Amino acid sequence: MTTSERNGVKSPGMVDWIAVVKTAEAEQALPKMGAELERAGWKPAQVEGNVLTYRKSGWSLLASSLPGGGDMPRVPEGSSMIQLSAHQLDGDEG
Repeated sequence: MTTSERNGVKSPGMVDWIAVVKTAEAEQALPKMGAELERAGWKPAQVEGNVLTYRKSGWSLLASSLPGGGDMPRVPEGSSMIQLSAHQLDGDEG
């Protein structure tokens, strides 16, 4: 699922992508996504566990993996949600 619209408000400076996959696949996917982002010219800004942050050309991108069950009842047990969120930075950041 992707969207540039949150709560009914269009925002071309923001894009989200969400997928639900088996947890073992999510654990492997996040480092692979980070490597691909770096190959595409994104610069790592911060890496903390299951959260990666990158910057490129006035944009910031956050990649994360969250396990299902417990705090996330809509994600089945044994699965994880992978989320990429990109937003355009204000001013000359990035």
